[in-house]
Amino acid sequence: MIIERLPYIYRLVRYFYDHKYGYCNICGRQTIFLNISPWGKRNSYYCLYCKSISRERHIAKIVIDSYFKTKSLKDAVKSNNRIRIYSAAVNDAFYKILFYNYKDFYCSFYLDRNYKQNPPRMLFQDIQKLTYPDNFFDIVITQDVLEHVKNYKQAFFEIKRVLKKGGVHIFSIPFHFFNKTKHYYEEREQFDNKHIEGKVFHGKYLVYTEFGNDLLPYLENLGYVTKIHVSDNKMKKYGIFESYVFESKKI
Repeated sequence: MIIERLPYIYRLVRYFYDHKYGYCNICGRQTIFLNISPWGKRNSYYCLYCKSISRERHIAKIVIDSYFKTKSLKDAVKSNNRIRIYSAAVNDAFYKILFYNYKDFYCSFYLDRNYKQNPPRMLFQDIQKLTYPDNFFDIVITQDVLEHVKNYKQAFFEIKRVLKKGGVHIFSIPFHFFNKTKHYYEEREQFDNKHIEGKVFHGKYLVYTEFGNDLLPYLENLGYVTKIHVSDNKMKKYGIFESYVFESKKI
């Protein structure tokens, strides 16, 4: 355990003057954002309290500004504005703040089987074939998930199916703004990891797709209007650095 944390301890000391003081818009606390991840600033600047990272707080800002008009996600749980939210992750900052305090928050797990289902709001789900009914959610959140899905087109279709008309899919993905989408496998009925060309991993998770600028016309054809939110200097007080988040609205 200590050996695994050595790179983070090194960065904690090495980048001491790069840590930032600010306000976490997820847990609602004044905090220090720790730049300790080797995976770039969008995946770093951990909140000292809720452990949220830069891109999580960027997603939270979009949710808060568009739907709750509160200062933080923690304040949003007290809102009378009942928005049904689904996040394809567990044990992240959204889960910690919302699951036990906001009855309209749903979440799921897939790759990590260490969790137990807590129906109906925490389930094992394959995002390529969700079990939720049509037109069920106002917001679907995926954070750096879709690049690890075998058939991302089916995942986007399923997300659109469970969204209400006018609902939004707010998501982050590693994105190549000046290149086309690149697939690391050949789609076939009987899929096997051995068919992947030049295996790529993010940490321990296999990457099936690197998304490029042709994703945007694909989403438009699917029936979305998509905006890309890019972080700016005003967001640094929330510990949001070098982040970009997609917001696709179902029309």
